[in-house]
Amino acid sequence: EQVAKLRADGEKLQKLGMADKAEAKMLQVLGISPDDAIAWAFVEKRFRATNRFVDLKDLLVKAAESPRLSPEHKMQRLREAAAIAETRLRDVDASVDVYRRMVDLDPDNAETRTAVERILTSAQRWDALVTYLDEETYRASDTDRKYELLQRMADIHLLRRAACRVLFA
Repeated sequence: EQVAKLRADGEKLQKLGMADKAEAKMLQVLGISPDDAIAWAFVEKRFRATNRFVDLKDLLVKAAESPRLSPEHKMQRLREAAAIAETRLRDVDASVDVYRRMVDLDPDNAETRTAVERILTSAQRWDALVTYLDEETYRASDTDRKYELLQRMADIHLLRRAACRVLFA
Protein backbone atom coordinates (compact mmCIF):
# COMPACT_ATOMS: atom_id res chain seq x y z
CA GLU A 1 0.00 0.00 0.00
CA GLN A 2 2.77 2.43 0.97
CA VAL A 3 4.80 1.37 -2.06
CA ALA A 4 1.87 1.94 -4.40
CA LYS A 5 1.29 5.44 -2.98
CA LEU A 6 4.96 6.40 -3.24
CA ARG A 7 5.14 5.04 -6.80
CA ALA A 8 1.98 6.95 -7.79
CA ASP A 9 3.38 10.14 -6.25
CA GLY A 10 6.62 9.62 -8.14
CA GLU A 11 4.80 9.12 -11.43
CA LYS A 12 2.73 12.28 -10.84
CA LEU A 13 5.84 14.29 -10.07
CA GLN A 14 7.49 12.97 -13.19
CA LYS A 15 4.53 14.03 -15.32
CA LEU A 16 4.72 17.48 -13.75
CA GLY A 17 8.37 17.75 -14.79
CA MET A 18 9.72 17.47 -11.26
CA ALA A 19 12.26 14.78 -12.02
CA ASP A 20 14.39 15.28 -8.89
CA LYS A 21 11.41 14.86 -6.57
CA ALA A 22 10.14 11.92 -8.64
CA GLU A 23 13.56 10.30 -8.31
CA ALA A 24 13.44 10.74 -4.54
CA LYS A 25 10.04 9.03 -4.38
CA MET A 26 11.20 6.15 -6.57
CA LEU A 27 14.30 5.70 -4.43
CA GLN A 28 12.00 5.45 -1.41
CA VAL A 29 10.05 2.77 -3.26
CA LEU A 30 13.27 0.84 -3.89
CA GLY A 31 14.21 1.20 -0.23
CA ILE A 32 11.03 -0.63 0.70
CA SER A 33 10.71 -2.93 -2.28
CA PRO A 34 14.07 -3.45 -4.03
CA ASP A 35 12.50 -5.55 -6.77
CA ASP A 36 9.91 -2.96 -7.88
CA ALA A 37 10.20 -3.00 -11.69
CA ILE A 38 8.65 0.43 -12.29
CA ALA A 39 10.88 2.19 -9.77
CA TRP A 40 13.95 0.35 -11.08
CA ALA A 41 13.20 1.32 -14.65
CA PHE A 42 12.73 4.97 -13.69
CA VAL A 43 15.81 5.26 -11.49
CA GLU A 44 18.09 3.30 -13.81
CA LYS A 45 17.01 5.34 -16.84
CA ARG A 46 17.50 8.59 -14.92
CA PHE A 47 20.92 7.64 -13.56
CA ARG A 48 22.10 6.52 -17.01
CA ALA A 49 20.72 9.65 -18.70
CA THR A 50 22.53 11.90 -16.23
CA ASN A 51 25.75 9.82 -16.27
CA ARG A 52 25.43 9.04 -12.55
CA PHE A 53 27.10 5.68 -12.81
CA VAL A 54 28.58 5.77 -9.30
CA ASP A 55 25.05 6.19 -7.92
CA LEU A 56 23.74 3.41 -10.16
CA LYS A 57 26.53 1.03 -9.12
CA ASP A 58 25.91 1.81 -5.44
CA LEU A 59 22.18 1.28 -5.85
CA LEU A 60 22.72 -2.07 -7.58
CA VAL A 61 25.07 -3.24 -4.81
CA LYS A 62 22.65 -2.11 -2.11
CA ALA A 63 19.78 -3.89 -3.84
CA ALA A 64 21.82 -7.09 -3.96
CA GLU A 65 22.07 -6.99 -0.16
CA SER A 66 18.30 -7.22 0.19
CA PRO A 67 17.05 -10.47 1.70
CA ARG A 68 13.93 -10.12 -0.46
CA LEU A 69 15.80 -10.81 -3.70
CA SER A 70 16.51 -14.31 -4.92
CA PRO A 71 20.16 -15.35 -5.33
CA GLU A 72 19.74 -15.15 -9.12
CA HIS A 73 18.49 -11.56 -8.94
CA LYS A 74 21.27 -10.66 -6.52
CA MET A 75 23.85 -12.03 -8.96
CA GLN A 76 22.22 -10.13 -11.82
CA ARG A 77 22.37 -6.85 -9.88
CA LEU A 78 25.98 -7.48 -8.89
CA ARG A 79 26.92 -8.37 -12.49
CA GLU A 80 25.50 -5.04 -13.63
CA ALA A 81 27.32 -3.19 -10.83
CA ALA A 82 30.60 -4.93 -11.70
CA ALA A 83 30.25 -4.05 -15.38
CA ILE A 84 29.61 -0.40 -14.51
CA ALA A 85 32.53 -0.26 -12.07
CA GLU A 86 34.88 -1.90 -14.53
CA THR A 87 33.91 -0.33 -17.85
CA ARG A 88 32.21 2.98 -17.09
CA LEU A 89 34.01 4.00 -13.92
CA ARG A 90 37.29 2.14 -14.52
CA ASP A 91 37.47 1.75 -10.75
CA VAL A 92 39.64 -1.25 -9.91
CA ASP A 93 38.80 -1.28 -6.21
CA ALA A 94 35.06 -1.01 -6.77
CA SER A 95 34.98 -3.68 -9.47
CA VAL A 96 37.06 -6.09 -7.36
CA ASP A 97 34.78 -5.43 -4.39
CA VAL A 98 31.67 -6.23 -6.43
CA TYR A 99 33.20 -9.36 -7.96
CA ARG A 100 34.28 -10.52 -4.48
CA ARG A 101 30.67 -10.12 -3.34
CA MET A 102 29.67 -12.31 -6.27
CA VAL A 103 32.26 -14.92 -5.27
CA ASP A 104 30.90 -14.86 -1.71
CA LEU A 105 27.38 -15.36 -3.05
CA ASP A 106 28.39 -18.16 -5.42
CA PRO A 107 31.87 -19.55 -4.65
CA ASP A 108 31.63 -22.13 -7.45
CA ASN A 109 31.28 -19.51 -10.19
CA ALA A 110 34.60 -19.71 -12.02
CA GLU A 111 33.77 -16.68 -14.18
CA THR A 112 33.66 -14.29 -11.22
CA ARG A 113 36.77 -15.78 -9.61
CA THR A 114 38.61 -15.33 -12.89
CA ALA A 115 37.35 -11.75 -13.19
CA VAL A 116 38.92 -10.79 -9.86
CA GLU A 117 42.23 -12.29 -10.97
CA ARG A 118 42.03 -10.59 -14.37
CA ILE A 119 41.34 -7.15 -12.91
CA LEU A 120 44.06 -7.38 -10.27
CA THR A 121 46.57 -8.65 -12.85
CA SER A 122 45.80 -5.93 -15.39
CA ALA A 123 46.08 -3.29 -12.64
CA GLN A 124 49.35 -4.91 -11.49
CA ARG A 125 48.08 -5.13 -7.92
CA TRP A 126 50.36 -8.03 -7.05
CA ASP A 127 49.95 -7.91 -3.27
CA ALA A 128 46.17 -7.89 -3.56
CA LEU A 129 46.31 -10.69 -6.13
CA VAL A 130 48.48 -12.86 -3.87
CA THR A 131 46.10 -12.23 -0.98
CA TYR A 132 43.13 -13.17 -3.16
CA LEU A 133 44.84 -16.31 -4.48
CA ASP A 134 45.69 -17.29 -0.91
CA GLU A 135 42.00 -16.97 0.04
CA GLU A 136 41.08 -19.04 -3.01
CA THR A 137 43.58 -21.71 -1.95
CA TYR A 138 41.78 -22.09 1.36
CA ARG A 139 38.42 -22.27 -0.40
CA ALA A 140 39.53 -24.84 -2.95
CA SER A 141 38.74 -28.44 -2.16
CA ASP A 142 40.46 -29.94 -5.21
CA THR A 143 44.14 -30.72 -4.66
CA ASP A 144 45.05 -29.89 -8.26
CA ARG A 145 43.36 -26.51 -7.96
CA LYS A 146 45.23 -25.78 -4.73
CA TYR A 147 48.53 -26.70 -6.38
CA GLU A 148 47.74 -24.45 -9.35
CA LEU A 149 46.94 -21.52 -7.05
CA LEU A 150 50.06 -22.04 -4.95
CA GLN A 151 52.18 -22.19 -8.11
CA ARG A 152 50.66 -18.93 -9.36
CA MET A 153 51.32 -17.26 -6.00
CA ALA A 154 54.94 -18.40 -6.13
CA ASP A 155 55.31 -17.08 -9.69
CA ILE A 156 53.93 -13.70 -8.65
CA HIS A 157 56.24 -13.54 -5.65
CA LEU A 158 59.28 -14.36 -7.77
CA LEU A 159 58.47 -12.45 -10.94
CA ARG A 160 56.28 -9.51 -10.00
CA ARG A 161 56.74 -8.36 -6.44
CA ALA A 162 59.68 -5.98 -6.08
CA ALA A 163 60.48 -6.91 -2.48
CA CYS A 164 60.82 -10.58 -3.39
CA ARG A 165 62.95 -9.88 -6.46
CA VAL A 166 65.43 -8.06 -4.24
CA LEU A 167 65.56 -10.99 -1.79
CA PHE A 168 66.17 -13.58 -4.49
CA ALA A 169 68.48 -11.54 -6.73
